[in-house]
Amino acid sequence: MKRSVICTLFLIFALAINIFSAIWVNGVFNDMSDELGGAYADMRAGDDKSTNEKLENFTEILERNDRCLALFVRRDHLNTLAQNASTMRAYSKADHKEDFCAEAARTIETVRTVRRSMFEVS
Repeated sequence: MKRSVICTLFLIFALAINIFSAIWVNGVFNDMSDELGGAYADMRAGDDKSTNEKLENFTEILERNDRCLALFVRRDHLNTLAQNASTMRAYSKADHKEDFCAEAARTIETVRTVRRSMFEVS
């Protein structure tokens, strides 16, 4: 009887952690997608200052949550996102508008792919 109660409590605890982590990771990826989408739209509009600000916010979100995300997301995906962010920073001037937009679109797709792989049920 004691074992079944302990097992039940353990399963409830594991389920709660799983639900909490899924909600948290989804929130982080939503924040990253919002910042990238905003940076993409601002660059299209020609607003370099706002683009750089949103790109800094994206990088800050990624750096702030890097270690916790590594528990749930493969490290190579996180490294790809960090590398794309540094590439976009290099293209964040108005004369590299098309290059920035291409990198931003690729990074947005990477975020979507990682999110989809995290929440996909096989």
